[in-house]
Amino acid sequence: MSRFFVSYFGNSKVILEKYDFGVYALYFANRENKISTRDDLYDNIDDAKMFCKEDFNISEDNWEELPNHIPIMVTE
Repeated sequence: MSRFFVSYFGNSKVILEKYDFGVYALYFANRENKISTRDDLYDNIDDAKMFCKEDFNISEDNWEELPNHIPIMVTE
């Protein structure tokens, strides 16, 4: 089952796309961009959030779920 999360920081954002095989962290230099400047694949949501905290200082309470997100990395 897919789940999606977003966090905004400065003028940037990170979207986490959780799939059965792992979690993509998509980094956008500008909130309005439709194409990410970087994407990384992690084993699970906790690892992805930990690296986002280390790289971008995004705390656990800064994530919100995106219920109507259209997947970027994997389309069905």
